[in-house]
Amino acid sequence: MMSHATTELRLPSLFFIAASTPESEFLARTLRPYASLERFITPTLALERMEMIEGNDRIVLPDAIVTYEPRPHAFDGGFSLARTGTVPSTEAIYEKMATMWPLVPRVTIGGAWCEGETRTGYPRRGEIRLEFGEASWALRHELPRLVAGNSRWRFPPTTTDEEWIQMNGLTFPAMGDSVVETVASFVGCRAERHVESERRTAKNDTTTELGEPVGDASVRKIVYVCCEDRALAELLDALARWIGWETCGMVPKELDSLLLRETAPVGPMDSLAKICVDIDSPEISAYFSQIAQNMETVRFPTLLLAAFPRFDELLEWQSMGVQVLPKPFQVAYLFDFLQAW
Repeated sequence: MMSHATTELRLPSLFFIAASTPESEFLARTLRPYASLERFITPTLALERMEMIEGNDRIVLPDAIVTYEPRPHAFDGGFSLARTGTVPSTEAIYEKMATMWPLVPRVTIGGAWCEGETRTGYPRRGEIRLEFGEASWALRHELPRLVAGNSRWRFPPTTTDEEWIQMNGLTFPAMGDSVVETVASFVGCRAERHVESERRTAKNDTTTELGEPVGDASVRKIVYVCCEDRALAELLDALARWIGWETCGMVPKELDSLLLRETAPVGPMDSLAKICVDIDSPEISAYFSQIAQNMETVRFPTLLLAAFPRFDELLEWQSMGVQVLPKPFQVAYLFDFLQAW
């Protein structure tokens, strides 16, 4: 009898460099289900470990080096580079890391004080940079792909969004010009209008023209969208329908009827319902805050779109079972939310 062995992907191994703070503990809890961590409180200790490993063929290199910095040059005790123009010791350490292990991706998660560093500061070269709010989404999305070999982190840091799309053979559905401009605005890349010239004919092909529901027709999938920004609402509608979800617009006053009820206000019982709320609107934010006072947890999977959410806000919203996706967002993270059953 012939047995078919199944190969399970291993957990990726990470060097996680972060001082002990509430934010770093939050990130560590996010990482543990998806990776095997070796943690260091300073880059110096991580470099010492790298020097011990160097030349030992029996030890496998980590899949990535992840650093959390609450502020620029946090491990140097201040903004020494900006003040003196000299290269801080931390910078020299990371340059040595890049020299020793050039093929190991280096990821830096920046705190609130690092949000403008790429424009006005001195970000380290050759690193993948993440804002704190998007880090959980990026880690959950990329870590399984690191081992599978199809993670974007495996590509050179200079790879552009357009090059990534071309290398992976990705295509976008035909969209109106206004929606394409919105994609460019909210996703953070230059989006071009892609129209498929040939239709795939495979039986399992679920590609259709934009606006036609795709996927399993026996289950109705509805995402309720509460958003006062028309351009963003059109973008969410286009992307949701692209992967087989219907959309239903809501006004802020309807939020409580959906968030607090056990059944969706419309749709059959065999439907799947999710909620997407743009929390940056003052009116929507006020309604949501009022509802949150009387709500222990949401009834349906709920996604808040928020610009630069703070750590205390993330904790408060997540305690209610709400997921938070910062703007601008990667389309892949929105798809992860919708496709997670």
